[in-house]
Amino acid sequence: TVSSKSRRSRVSSVERSLAHITNHWREQLADETTARGSGYLQSLSITARTVSFAICLAAAAASGTAWAELLLLGAALVAATRSRVAVLPLLKRSVAVVTAFVGVIALPALTNLASPGRAVIQISSVPDFSITNTGIHIASVLLLRSVVLVTLVSVLTSCTPWNSLLSALGKFKLPAMFVQILSMSQRYIITLLASASDLFTARVSRSVGNASSAVQREFAGAAAGALFGKTQALTTEVHQAMISR
Repeated sequence: TVSSKSRRSRVSSVERSLAHITNHWREQLADETTARGSGYLQSLSITARTVSFAICLAAAAASGTAWAELLLLGAALVAATRSRVAVLPLLKRSVAVVTAFVGVIALPALTNLASPGRAVIQISSVPDFSITNTGIHIASVLLLRSVVLVTLVSVLTSCTPWNSLLSALGKFKLPAMFVQILSMSQRYIITLLASASDLFTARVSRSVGNASSAVQREFAGAAAGALFGKTQALTTEVHQAMISR
């Protein structure tokens, strides 16, 4: 019936969260497979890859024009395509990260309060509040630069095994503590994702029918608390292990 189809089509927030975690795991496995596969960047040595991307990152950070950023973005996407990296998911991920974090910083830069200039959109006359041409230029360059930086890092990590990348960073005389923190962070993120996936899988397997919004919110809060407690316990254990060594 139509009602049964509509009930089956409804997906709870728990199932959506489980799907997101599963998709992330799939992307992680795909990245590792791509990194160990054949392609343009994979054929280069780890040192050559790291140096090339370090130069591109420095150029993207120092550039103040949109054309230079677009050129670097195009080069990154071409390199990703020739290295058999899925370009569309990569670009979507970069835009989503930049929109969520950098977008909050870019919004105030649009206004005359942060960027005086010619008013393009007059929001109010008293007090004077508008979006200026200078603000649009600054915000667009900031967002584009952030997308380029995130894309470059994503392409590098997609085409390079994580352990090899950490080894290359160590050869550039970076502080050993910095490299160690990166290694531990990556390992713990995987552990945290596995724990979250187990929590949501257990929840779905024990659920019958569609839970109410209140029950779903209660479970989300309990899951967040459990993950936070696990984080604290693991942090304490790691700290004690480092002290003992």
